[in-house]
Formats: sequence, C-alpha cells, structure tokens
Amino acid sequence: MDILKKETYVQVTGYIFLAVGIFHGLRAFNEWGLVYNGWVVPLWVSWIAAVGTLYLAYNAFHLKK
Repeated sequence: MDILKKETYVQVTGYIFLAVGIFHGLRAFNEWGLVYNGWVVPLWVSWIAAVGTLYLAYNAFHLKK
C-alpha cells in the first residue's frame, strides 16, 4: 500500500485550488451566469471564491518548498 507523501498531497491540492480559482475568475470576469438549485448566484460570490482559492493555491505552492 502506497502512502501519499505530504509534498505530493500539497502539490495536488495546490493545482486543484488553482484550477478552481481560475474558473471562478473566468466566470466573474466574463460575467457568465450560474444558477444553482434555482438560485442565481451573484458574480461577487465568484470574485470572493477566486481570491480565496487562488490564495490557498499560492500558500500550497509555497508550503511545498
């Protein structure tokens, strides 16, 4: 049984946060609509999510060093 190393885990989560942050930023920048379960999600939610997830990605990549 292989055990995931800390460095690998941090790198993978960093890339996941980076992808999510980019997609949120694209949604907010291009003003794409999003409806979740009948609720129209405002763009400011994606701006906050983009900043938050990109910050987490930044920290993950710096924690790796």
